Amino acid sequence: MRDLVTIMRRELFRFTATPMGAIVLVAFYLLAVGLFAPEFFLLPTADMRPFFTVLPFVLCAVLPAVTMHLWAGERSQGTLELLLVLPVRPAALVLAKFLAAMVFVLVALASTGVIPLMFGVLGSPDWGQMAASYLGSVLLCAMFVALGQLASGFAADQTSAFVLALGGAFGLYLLGSDFAAMALDGWHPGLGALLRRLFGAATYFAPFVRGLVEAQGVGFFLLWTAIFLFLNGLALEHRGQQGFRLRFAAAVILCITIGALSTHLLSQARLPRLDLTQGKIHSLSPATARILQNLPAPIQVTYYVTPAAQMPTELKSLERDVMDRLEAMSAQAPDKMVLRRVYLQAANVVADSAQASDLERQMLAKGVQPISVAAVRQTGTVSELVYTSIGIAYRDKPEEILPAVVPNTLGELEYLIASTALRLARATPPTVAVASGPGQFTELSRMLEREGYTVRPVSLEEPLPQADAIVLVQPQLSDKARYQLARALAQGARIFLAVQQETWDYSQALGRLSAVRLPLGSTVEAWLAPYGVRLVPGILMDEQSIAVRVATNPWDQLTGGGMTLKLPTHILVTRQHMAPDPMLLRVDNLVYLWGSALELTDTNATQITRTPLAWTSPQAWTIPQETTLTPQSITPPDAGRRSFPVLVRLAGEFPAPQGPPPADAGATAHAVEPWTPAPGELLITGCSSMFADGLVSTNAELLFAALDGMIFGEDLLHIRPKEIPSRVLPPLAPQAALAWKLALHAAVPLLVLGAGLMLGLRRRAQERQSLT
Repeated sequence: MRDLVTIMRRELFRFTATPMGAIVLVAFYLLAVGLFAPEFFLLPTADMRPFFTVLPFVLCAVLPAVTMHLWAGERSQGTLELLLVLPVRPAALVLAKFLAAMVFVLVALASTGVIPLMFGVLGSPDWGQMAASYLGSVLLCAMFVALGQLASGFAADQTSAFVLALGGAFGLYLLGSDFAAMALDGWHPGLGALLRRLFGAATYFAPFVRGLVEAQGVGFFLLWTAIFLFLNGLALEHRGQQGFRLRFAAAVILCITIGALSTHLLSQARLPRLDLTQGKIHSLSPATARILQNLPAPIQVTYYVTPAAQMPTELKSLERDVMDRLEAMSAQAPDKMVLRRVYLQAANVVADSAQASDLERQMLAKGVQPISVAAVRQTGTVSELVYTSIGIAYRDKPEEILPAVVPNTLGELEYLIASTALRLARATPPTVAVASGPGQFTELSRMLEREGYTVRPVSLEEPLPQADAIVLVQPQLSDKARYQLARALAQGARIFLAVQQETWDYSQALGRLSAVRLPLGSTVEAWLAPYGVRLVPGILMDEQSIAVRVATNPWDQLTGGGMTLKLPTHILVTRQHMAPDPMLLRVDNLVYLWGSALELTDTNATQITRTPLAWTSPQAWTIPQETTLTPQSITPPDAGRRSFPVLVRLAGEFPAPQGPPPADAGATAHAVEPWTPAPGELLITGCSSMFADGLVSTNAELLFAALDGMIFGEDLLHIRPKEIPSRVLPPLAPQAALAWKLALHAAVPLLVLGAGLMLGLRRRAQERQSLT
């Protein structure tokens, strides 16, 4: 151990004794940060995945400069033979040099810690994801350092060692990329996929970047690091012996074979993994197990897939990825989820399916359709048909098909299966009653139908139909409608209300913009007053706004032209200003166009819980309801700005309306029927424009999540956030952006150069002292 430490100290001294060590550190840092910073300052996001995506290429280029002198430098300086005659085992020499190089590399990686520090100051990064990425980077560095050390042992000089290590590092990493795998598969089908699985470092590094620590990845990097170090020690111990080259070549072939077989076994094994991401977005949600276990009868899940051997290169691992998720779900409730896999051949499927097999023809009839994907062949890129669909059956109900299960939709798979199971287990399909006032809200109903809801357009002047939830978008309420809605809430109804006080008409004449207020005549105040909620009179504005394209004529609507305006009435509600409520876990932001502020007032309804869920930024304010906007009216005031609630949930026992329902003009009042009170829920937002045609797709996630919670329960909401959340930061002020740019690009290099200068001066002083 003492010899090991002594040689490590010697190697570390060599790293710091010359300016080369500092130059390599600064070059690594500037290259890594230089590739990352421009994109960050263009769109500030507290997400280091882009950084770790480019980091391996920087490591491939820089680490050979670290390892090239480990043995080749000794050889060129004539110290190699002196080192080998020391009473130290060759294995200890190899390990000491490797550990010294790793210490230097770890210092280089630690220098990039200024980036997560910046993210922590500016936003809320995913610390677990960053920790997993750094762990993967350390393991990748270990493999590259061991490879470079092996190359340095065979090179005649440092330049040759650098070139060998550079080619080896890039080759091993790129073998795991889709580009290289598809190119090799185009030359010989299956070759690229095989080499990617056995030797592709990128394949095993990618999960770390996503925040996953997989046993396969850890084993892959440790295995090849050990193989490279073993070969280095073997070459060092037996160099110069008769027949060394032949025996060493055999050892190399044997080690590569053992490594390839071990990697194959690792890739096929069901090994544990650790999900370090915030919210465990890559892990099975406990809510899924509860949903499956509470099903009255088991569901049968069938995966219809083309065999992996016939899949294009980029989809070779799709079957395994899907089955891993399905088997994890089945293991949580084995008596409530029956899983099977059906292989289908898409080669014979033609337009009239005349040549299809009986099984394929049956699948086509039930909606299992092949999808077209691009594949690289020797003749170029071709289109291939493959099957990858999931069927979910429950009792005697028709099987529902989830089409096109591809890598981009794997994050939604758990939610899709759980929501489909809940929908199939219901005696009746989930029904949503929709009532909308003036405006264009036709797209809203179509989107709800695509989500699997039965939509019933209703008139609030008629008795409300049986429905699991009610959606009201800018409704016009008469006394009778208010009475019906109040009674429905008291009976336990679930209602989503979106209402605002005005819209705006934009026009441009003689180069001047005109914004005219169009009052909508809100009629919900009398209904909401007993519950202690009201729309704040006045025009809501916020400095946190977005640009909106406004079509001023039919030609603009047809061609996508028009004016692009950024006004403080175009409010953007970001994730930072939302409560940590399960319903909002997948809502990144809301375009609160022309919306009104909400206010909680005093109420006698003490059985109702009122919970604000989203707010404007603290830089919001209101102005009187003017007819037109002027430059003065949209200028932020010096004082009085604050956050305003824009989304409020009311839940509990709502008070019952008193007396019989009012009679409409010319109509008799309905008789008061007996009913039983029950806890209800009312979700209110002061913006209906967010659900108008053209904007509803941007804000639909809020409505879908609200209906999921109202109809299926909160468990389903915990399953929805399986996508990596957006961590967009507020725009940086010019001064702040300049300060962070200087900190990123100058702080670490100056620190490294300063430390190098101090070490140099200290050594010079020691040399002078020794001479005297």
